[in-house]
Amino acid sequence: MVCREVLMLSLIAALTLQAAAPPPDFDWLEGHWILEHRTGHGEEIWSGADGTLMTGMNRTVREGAPSSFEFMRIEFTDPPVYIAQPAGGAPVRFDLREHGERRAVFANQEHDFPTHIAYERTEDELTARIWGADGEAEGLTFTWRRKAD
Repeated sequence: MVCREVLMLSLIAALTLQAAAPPPDFDWLEGHWILEHRTGHGEEIWSGADGTLMTGMNRTVREGAPSSFEFMRIEFTDPPVYIAQPAGGAPVRFDLREHGERRAVFANQEHDFPTHIAYERTEDELTARIWGADGEAEGLTFTWRRKAD
């Protein structure tokens, strides 16, 4: 009888460990990213992830004046959640839907626009794409380059 109990406890422990997968790796998002355009510039800055939280900030300057800003964070819950606060407004949650080595897609079908936020990194470029219920064709794309140290 003792062997059966030990076997059951071992099985339960193994299933628990398997179910509690580590959070996805978002280290590729970390850094200071710059977007230059003819009338101004934008930047996005992401802190390192500590396994519980990653924070970000975005700002855009046009013709020498502030145009927009946003606070963001990724909470490493199950699944991870991207929370955006455009112009410091109320937080809007987007659940992680896809994740790759250097790509993540978050979605909130209940939000007006955007309903999807995607980030992808290639070498020294970070691209963010946002789109709504009408699909990616109606979206916006932003590509930043890593700021030189």
